[in-house]
Amino acid sequence: MGEMSPMRPVSTGAEEAQSVAPAWKVAVVFGLCLLLIVYGAWGGPSSWPGWAVGVGIAAGGVMLYTASVVRTLRENAGRRLPWLASPERPRRY
Repeated sequence: MGEMSPMRPVSTGAEEAQSVAPAWKVAVVFGLCLLLIVYGAWGGPSSWPGWAVGVGIAAGGVMLYTASVVRTLRENAGRRLPWLASPERPRRY
């Protein structure tokens, strides 16, 4: 068998990088939420700080969930999204 010619380089396109929050930011936000929950629970179920903290955390959760849905819909514009599964991602070889 004769010598084979070297393979030519093939461009596969840019890899889609997923944005990941740095660990220190996640730890700070988690710690602050934990402190707020402890502060709210300190006064018992009838105290107004507990209710205020709960409403604030719930409102923040709703805003983050809405932002996540908007981002998912924007990133997958023009593609069909399944109801009970995650959006299709390009295959990695």
